[in-house]
Amino acid sequence: MKPQEIEDLSFKIIDAEAGPHSFGPSEWPVVRRMIHTSADFEYMNTVRFHPKAVRAGIEAIRSGCRIFTDTRMAGVGIRKKEIQGFGGEVICLMADEAVARAAKVKLKMITNRGVKVYPGGFPETFRTDHWRCRFVATEPGANLTPLQVIGLLAALNERGYDFIKTEHLFTFDAPPATASARGNEMTARGSPRRFVRRLGDEGPGVPRRP
Repeated sequence: MKPQEIEDLSFKIIDAEAGPHSFGPSEWPVVRRMIHTSADFEYMNTVRFHPKAVRAGIEAIRSGCRIFTDTRMAGVGIRKKEIQGFGGEVICLMADEAVARAAKVKLKMITNRGVKVYPGGFPETFRTDHWRCRFVATEPGANLTPLQVIGLLAALNERGYDFIKTEHLFTFDAPPATASARGNEMTARGSPRRFVRRLGDEGPGVPRRP
């Protein structure tokens, strides 16, 4: 049998095994492909679709989007000629050196206008096109090294993201001299006076100028 004939037969077997379901005509091909890839019919009970999900996915492909995969196997299973025909590409960063340098860094929080939007947050929060991302070391108690910061910025740059500045977070006399977003407010942490004295040692509220 030819490869396409084998795939068509596999889909017919899945259709027969699945029986009646609630997925729409544009949704079932997606779920069936997931079952075909994993041999796991549990997807029929766990997959949920946003009403606009399939249409948004099709429009994204037609507009030439980039598709990122977290495994090489997934990338191999995508028909690249069709994707390239729309101007898109399939990318797997598992062997990317810049990503490897930043691998020990994790995204802890994203804020917008001083309001936490990730993790958690509220969908109704008004947002602008200006985000503050806080990255920390993945190892407990570890500090980020300059090379890790450079690697992270390089990875962001290679993926087409702009950044305007970086701020390094420190502790002074144990308390963190940073800000923590909680819900819809920013809560200052640490001691501003102690922070100023560390900068200039000229008394509270009077930082020394260079």
